[in-house]
Amino acid sequence: MGEIKRFLRDDGIIKVSRSIKENGWRVKKAADRIAKKQGREATMEELVQETALSSEEIVLAMEASVEVDSIYKTVYQGDGSEIMLVDKLSMHKDDKEEVLNHMLLMQLLDNLEEKDRKLIILRYFQDKTQMEVAKELGISQVQVSRLEKKILIRMRQAVLG
Repeated sequence: MGEIKRFLRDDGIIKVSRSIKENGWRVKKAADRIAKKQGREATMEELVQETALSSEEIVLAMEASVEVDSIYKTVYQGDGSEIMLVDKLSMHKDDKEEVLNHMLLMQLLDNLEEKDRKLIILRYFQDKTQMEVAKELGISQVQVSRLEKKILIRMRQAVLG
């Protein structure tokens, strides 16, 4: 029961490593001490000195301790109508970017060997499982998994240059 309570208390929606949580606690305590002593919020330089952490580590620790908001959280409520975070998300698609992505994908597929191209098409365009692809190509599921990984790495490298 204690472990379950600790998990619910310490682990939020997003898993944060223990060292980052500890750093967050150190930063919060240091910020509280400085605020009490100086009567104002601590500066980054003061936190760096007080905690012996780098400014990057401090920012990471502070950002990791922030609660995750629900997309259904009310962000504005005036004149009787409420606006939720989900309402503010853009649903607009960039048609130009979509066309360019499609062209790039077609070029990458054209540069693959026939067997590799077929594997990618079966997996990602026909939503077949690795077992189904293995049966169709006459190889094992493990081979499909390894091939798929290698092909995707090659495709990524071709894009990144």
